[in-house]
Formats: sequence, structure tokens, C-alpha cells
Amino acid sequence: MKTHREILAEAQRLEQLGWQYAEEQRRAIVELMGHQPAPRVLMAFPESATVGRDGMDGGSGDAGPVFRRWVEVAFEEGATEYRLMQDEGDGGPGEVMGERSSIVLMESDSAFDVLEEGYEVGEQDRLGELLAPYAERAEAEEIAESIDPTVVRQIEAIIGAGDFSAADRLGAKADIVDFLEGRIEPSAFISAAISRSYRRDDESQLVTERCGERIVMGRF
Repeated sequence: MKTHREILAEAQRLEQLGWQYAEEQRRAIVELMGHQPAPRVLMAFPESATVGRDGMDGGSGDAGPVFRRWVEVAFEEGATEYRLMQDEGDGGPGEVMGERSSIVLMESDSAFDVLEEGYEVGEQDRLGELLAPYAERAEAEEIAESIDPTVVRQIEAIIGAGDFSAADRLGAKADIVDFLEGRIEPSAFISAAISRSYRRDDESQLVTERCGERIVMGRF
């Protein structure tokens, strides 16, 4: 999962592209009244498979559809609108994004809101797929008797716990044990992991700022 700062920087770039698109459409509308501008794709997310989600929800775990998501900007009633779009296919060769029927997952006048939602949904799919085997084993009570430290480390690597703050690493380890023992639902575990990953650079920035304050105060 990208951090808050990374998404903010990317959103600023997209909004610049959105502003350029809006200016082009304003000029086109002046030149051709009644012109309905077509939306413009600004970026695409990595494809997401749902095999893990099926398995974690008690399904067979067989390969499900492949979701493709992207951000587009539209110009309606004199204002820009950012949309998180999605379509799905079987991931076969030759498929092109948007050739199937697409749906709007979210729309906003803020590129940041749409980007944040897109990355979060994609991370839910990714973690769901990777954690599905552990959830299935937990449901089958193959792990609950004794938690193998190796399994804990494997899940820590999957969720990127090594980049978390010290406090969040401890919280993540406790959640992993609860997850393996069936005391926390997979969806809740994934949401907590995404939240920790999302704010990891904010924690680092806070520590840096506090260190800087101590240095300044030491000069008096």
C-alpha cells in the first residue's frame, strides 16, 4: 500500500493533468457548442485477481475474475470530476482495459480521494490472495494448537511489517497471532495492516520533526 505522502504527490500530478484536460475542453466547448467531452484516462492500477478473496470467504479458492481499475477525469457542467473505474475479465491474452462493461466505483472532485480508494481496494485484493492459504489453515485448525514463528515472519513479510513503526510492528504481530488463531476476521486483519502501511511515513516524519525540535531547543 502506498503511503499518504506518496498518494498525495501522485494526486497532485494527476490534478495538474486534470486541469490541462479541463482547459482543453473549455476551449473545445467555446469552438463547438453542444460538444460532449470524452473522459480521459489518467492512470491505471495493477490488475487484481480475486482468488484469495474467494478462498478467504470460504469459497473454493479457485481463480476468479481479474479486475482492472483506472482513474479517469471527466468535464461536466464546467467542472472536473475524477472517477475510479473498474471492469473485469478472465485475464486472457488480448484483453484491453475498458473493452468490457465498466462501472464507476467512486467519483470525486479530488484526485487524492479517488487514488486512495483505488490503492486500498487493490491492496485488499493483493493481501486477500496472499493470505488466503493461512486463513484456510486457520479455519481448519491446522495452526491454532501452536503458532510457528516462521509462519508469523512470513505474514509479517507479506504485510510489510518491517517498514512499520516499532509500536505498529508490535500491534501487527499481535494481530497476526489473533488472525492465525481465528480470533480476528481476515477482512479486519487486512484493514488494520493497510492502515499501518498507509501511515508508515507519517510516523517517520513525526519522529524527525521531534528530533529537530530537540536540536533547536538545545541551542538556547
